[in-house]
Amino acid sequence: HAAGVKMQSKLTLLISFLGILLLSSCSNEQSLPVTPVEMMPKGTIFFNAYPSNSPETRMYMVTMPERKIQEMGYENSNSGYAISNDGSLIALTCFDDSDAICVLKTSSIIDKTKFVSESNDVGYGDIFFDDIKRFSFPDKCVKINEQPPNYDYPLRQMSWSYDNSKISIICGDKWEESILCIIGMDGTSNCYPETTEKRITFVAWSPVNDTLAVSSTTYVNMFITSPMVYLFEPKSGDFQPLFSGFAPAWSPDGNRIASFFIYQTEPIFTYGMQVYSLEDMKNMTLLPNEQSKLAGFSLRPEVAERNNDCTISWSMDESQLVFSSRVRHFNSSNLLLYDFDSGKIQFLIDPDLLGAIHTYPQWTPFELNGE
Repeated sequence: HAAGVKMQSKLTLLISFLGILLLSSCSNEQSLPVTPVEMMPKGTIFFNAYPSNSPETRMYMVTMPERKIQEMGYENSNSGYAISNDGSLIALTCFDDSDAICVLKTSSIIDKTKFVSESNDVGYGDIFFDDIKRFSFPDKCVKINEQPPNYDYPLRQMSWSYDNSKISIICGDKWEESILCIIGMDGTSNCYPETTEKRITFVAWSPVNDTLAVSSTTYVNMFITSPMVYLFEPKSGDFQPLFSGFAPAWSPDGNRIASFFIYQTEPIFTYGMQVYSLEDMKNMTLLPNEQSKLAGFSLRPEVAERNNDCTISWSMDESQLVFSSRVRHFNSSNLLLYDFDSGKIQFLIDPDLLGAIHTYPQWTPFELNGE
């Protein structure tokens, strides 16, 4: 009897120990254990949301540091958008014309936004009003967009020039052919045929001069291969190769470029995030790091479905990055924050709050009070 009790005690201890290990393992894999950042940068983060049960695209903004979520309204499902560096202007594909760009003042949306409660039952709005300028896409842009296969999601990724005088836009299909065009606020436009050969899929305009960081990628079996970031000079048409990566994002001072990169292809594609210093001409790896490894977190930019699911944006004080990526155990892209001082990662908002894929974040100095 004593031997039986002793054996039962040992078995109970063993089961308890295995239970603790199992709970610990599950916790590490299913959660993203992060330390909340004490000092959150100010500004507003705009982003897109694609509800899983609706074909409509909605735009939201998160005011920082409070992280108050407000809905702006519908967006054209084939749209791109860009916020100017000073946060005063929004350029986006017009809601009533997929082959035109509408420009409006961010100040005009203040009275049109709605606070999002902690519920999936969020309302709809319409941000397409009071556009101050409207530009038709260049003929070459329209023509290449009409060429099959279109895959329903033509490239419309946009970026403002540093002085708000021009907008870059990518037209075409990322699987077959794409072209970079620049549209001036005076209505003039110029397209660059030589970019077609490089399959330009993402453009970020320098915040300090007329240089663009562009990523050229090839898609094979729904994966990015051989991604490369270049500096592109529109006046000369020259490309200067910088480093292997994609989805470049300039720091506000114009000295660094953040991007995703591929560091492993077998047995599966594995992605990381890095920052390139133009002064040192070197890349520093941000992710993966110790925290992401312990949390069972790995980057998965969803490059195969939506064009702008792999996007990075800097806070105005350059202390944090916001980026979109899938996280293990979550079936859709979410917005995450990376803090440079601590190296910590955290969700920007509750991943389940909107019941949608969260993509294409842009961190701007715009504030709802209009200041």
